[in-house]
Amino acid sequence: MTIHIQPSQAETNKLMSQFEHASQTQQIADKQQFEMVLAKLNAIMENRLQALLNHLQTRCPQEKVLVIESSAEPYTQPTEDQQATHNLAWQTPNNKTLKKSLQTLVGTENQDSLATELSNLLFLSLIPQDSGEVSIDFLHGKKAHRRQFGGGMGQHLVRAMGRLEKQSHPSSSLPTVLDATAGLGGDSFVLANLGFSVQMVERDGIVSALLADALQRAQSSHQAEDELAATFARMSLVTKDSRQYLLGNPPKVDTIYMDPMYPEKKKSAATKKEMAALQQRLGPDLDSELLLDAAIKTANYRVVVKRPKGAPVIEHPNYLPTTEIKSPNTRYDIYVIKALKTK
Repeated sequence: MTIHIQPSQAETNKLMSQFEHASQTQQIADKQQFEMVLAKLNAIMENRLQALLNHLQTRCPQEKVLVIESSAEPYTQPTEDQQATHNLAWQTPNNKTLKKSLQTLVGTENQDSLATELSNLLFLSLIPQDSGEVSIDFLHGKKAHRRQFGGGMGQHLVRAMGRLEKQSHPSSSLPTVLDATAGLGGDSFVLANLGFSVQMVERDGIVSALLADALQRAQSSHQAEDELAATFARMSLVTKDSRQYLLGNPPKVDTIYMDPMYPEKKKSAATKKEMAALQQRLGPDLDSELLLDAAIKTANYRVVVKRPKGAPVIEHPNYLPTTEIKSPNTRYDIYVIKALKTK
């Protein structure tokens, strides 16, 4: 298998051109300033490229990583003879988000801050052969909308995490959470935004690279309000196989959350492109039973397993769920450690 990486030069040049246009409408265009900011932006993106290469070479040792050198051209799919399995490139957000974000940056005088914020508008993206690009953005789009309008502490996901007894945990009744199947980080972000400390664990090198890129952009952004900055401070990422991580060096954690990939019975237009891309990259989780066992042995408080409506309970040789929480399309199977039900 081969991973192709498209450097960011073409997108960087396009981004600076759009920012220059936005600045000209405010009559503050300065050609020398733009050239200096562009140089700083290119340096940031070069560091991100090197960090990505180091990450993939460490986390994907069985896959060949190639950097496509024709970086002055927009991204194009590799030719058939290149036999690329996975393609990564830096992409800007949709035009509406990009235009709004650029307008907020007009007038920024500090060149280092400006270059950093512009770099945060370049998302590392997985570009499957047969669908649109997939990237992670905690500051805009669907994740930001879910943060604002998702239902707060009343969400089924949040209720499933439980509450600790205040007598034994006077500082906070919210359990610490380990997301053992982090994926694209959506559920972890919701929990962290509501005050939970969340450690994301993702075993796939490419998916964890997308997560690391999104988390780095979010944590470095000066545009994030204080509440969001605190949210990102509560999020951390580990790139390892969750079962090996739990059994090899068990972390102290209250709740372990699992959302294993469930094999789709049929394809439909309603299938989200993110899910389709993950299924193409990862396939179904075939070791969920083993991960559940490791989670039950590690969690101090409870294990929560997210399942599609109507899906069978994950088999465990000894235990059944203690209880469950149902939503219209999802079920959360809950294993309370102090009240485990034996078969």
